[in-house]
Amino acid sequence: MDWNCYVLVLEVMCDIEAKLARSSVILKPGVYLYIGSSRGPGGALARIIRHVSSSKKAWWHVDSLTLSPCCALKGFYLLNSACKDCELEVSQRLARLFSYVPGFGSADKPQSPSHLFICSEDYENCTCKVYSILERIECVVDVIYVDAGGDNLRIIK
Repeated sequence: MDWNCYVLVLEVMCDIEAKLARSSVILKPGVYLYIGSSRGPGGALARIIRHVSSSKKAWWHVDSLTLSPCCALKGFYLLNSACKDCELEVSQRLARLFSYVPGFGSADKPQSPSHLFICSEDYENCTCKVYSILERIECVVDVIYVDAGGDNLRIIK
């Protein structure tokens, strides 16, 4: 399967200062969704592994979250997308339902409001809503959710 797009589900447990291009923002505790893509070697799964690694240099905006001890990966969606720009499609859909951090991770995509979204609900409701949105995007061929919150990974399709 060619997983080329992803959505990280992150739990922020205490305030985190996230760096933006020309400023920074304080992220309050809660559930956050980060959209990314990778059409390179290893696809989205390789990118997710990089995101959860603690031995990396900060490169992307999301690294200010994933490198923080106040942030935990709860799970992630893997998407097999035929979209020309999966991040744009997903971003525009999520922006209809969730608040977001303007411009976070999307400086190269002016049509995307953000790549970081704030879910004001609990983890369960948030993941259900996101799955429902993703499976209705026409150019998304397949989507799975991997729950990383416990001792074992659980794949939910």
